[in-house]
Formats: sequence, structure tokens, C-alpha cells
Amino acid sequence: MPYRAPLTSLVTAHKDRGAGWLCDLLGSWLAPGLAAVVEAAGSCPALVPLPSTPAAVRRRGADHVLDLLRAASVRCGLPREAVSPLLRRTRRVRDQVEVSHQERSGNQAGSMSAVRGEGPVVVVDDIRTTGASLDEAVRALTASGHDVLAALVLADAEHPRRWA
Repeated sequence: MPYRAPLTSLVTAHKDRGAGWLCDLLGSWLAPGLAAVVEAAGSCPALVPLPSTPAAVRRRGADHVLDLLRAASVRCGLPREAVSPLLRRTRRVRDQVEVSHQERSGNQAGSMSAVRGEGPVVVVDDIRTTGASLDEAVRALTASGHDVLAALVLADAEHPRRWA
């Protein structure tokens, strides 16, 4: 779905203003996409949330993408262990809202590692703006032996530079 009002306000409230009660609502909007990906895979792949930075988790009091993914997976009737936080931040990055669209790839490059493993995984994030965070997640998972089937987001900001 496009990242437009009123979704922008809801995601910001959930992510940055402590409105954890919105997790179930946002999870219900992510669930149809998650169900479609699982159905296409033929079995439940590992569902990997994009990790927030440790500083963001401390500031927010929660890992919002992990919580969102858990809410969506419950809606889909998937087992709790399907949600697999396999990614870790390996270095500090600036908050993506603080850098220009052109700088986002460089900001994220080399910033994640993944637990070694194999098998199918789906990467999940809340909003895709330029795709830099998702690209880095896919790189880290692939380098660690995982087979990335898809990247799933709640909403797409449809930034025109991504298509240029």
C-alpha cells in the first residue's frame, strides 16, 4: 500500500510516539501480504524483521518492526517461532530520516550481519523509502547462506528516485 495519509500518521505514532496499541491494526494490514508470501512459498519460511538500531529500541521502548511482524503472523495463524530475528546491526548508522535519499545506501552499507543458516527467509520492514535498508538486509542474509524469497513491507513510499 502507498505510504500516504493517514498511514503516515499511524506508523509514526506506533514507531516514535509509543502508540503500541496500533500494532494489531498495522499488523492486520500487513497480514494479507504475509499470507500471500507464505502461500507462494508452499511452507512457512523464516520471517526476518529488519532490525532497529539498539539506540532506537532504547528510545522507543520497543522494536516496532519485530512487534508488527509478530502481530501479522498471529493474524495469519503462523507459529510464533516463524518470526526469526536473524539480523543484527554491526555498526552505528545514522537514522535514515537524517540522511538524503542519495546517502541512504552508503549509510546502510555493511551495517548488518545475519546468523549463519540456510533455507528460505522473508525480510519484513514497515516502510520502504529507497530500499537501502532492505538491500543491506538481503545482502547480509544471502552472505550468511539464507535463500531470500521476498522482501515484504507494510507500505511503500514510492520515492521517484528509486525508479530512476
